[in-house]
Amino acid sequence: MPVTLTQNGKTEYIICLCDNPSPSQEFAARELSDFLFAVSGARAEICPFTKTPPEKAILLGINGENEYSDEDFQIKTEGQTLHLRGSGVRGCLYAVYTLLEDYIGVRFFT
Repeated sequence: MPVTLTQNGKTEYIICLCDNPSPSQEFAARELSDFLFAVSGARAEICPFTKTPPEKAILLGINGENEYSDEDFQIKTEGQTLHLRGSGVRGCLYAVYTLLEDYIGVRFFT
């Protein structure tokens, strides 16, 4: 199901960061919020994960057992909720950059 993260410079989405996030996961959340703002003018608030997140949430990271290696990640939707899952080493950051590049159209040049 398609998810519209921003529209007309506004967003109804919040970024919910997993429990006990690693520095890389915290950085990934800031990168996502900053790039969404840069491309749309809408800044998504970053908040801690709750047991009942709102329907329009970007869930970043994993709560519970980590089944991902250092660089593995998964991007998926459930209804209007977007899941960016991955390890605390680099996986979540890679999920954010893949979302930005493959779905939002951000380009990173080296």
